[in-house]
Amino acid sequence: MVEHFPDTDVQRSVQIDLEMIRYYRKEIAVLDKHILINVKNHDPDAHHILRTYCGIGPILSLIYFTRFLISGGFHVFKTLPHVPAW
Repeated sequence: MVEHFPDTDVQRSVQIDLEMIRYYRKEIAVLDKHILINVKNHDPDAHHILRTYCGIGPILSLIYFTRFLISGGFHVFKTLPHVPAW
């Protein structure tokens, strides 16, 4: 990909950007795993309920879980009708 740019300064800039992307992908994966383990340990039933709703994947379920857990309003999700995921 870097070789598509004729200017060596641009090539170096793109190369650095790609290295940062690779690094952050690894770090974010480690962080995601850590957060998921903590959420599952904190309230596995609530996490499972969130994951059963169609369209709510692992990232969105963590966002909902932490936002509603902090605000104390997670009971709303427990009262919604169950819709199985595809």
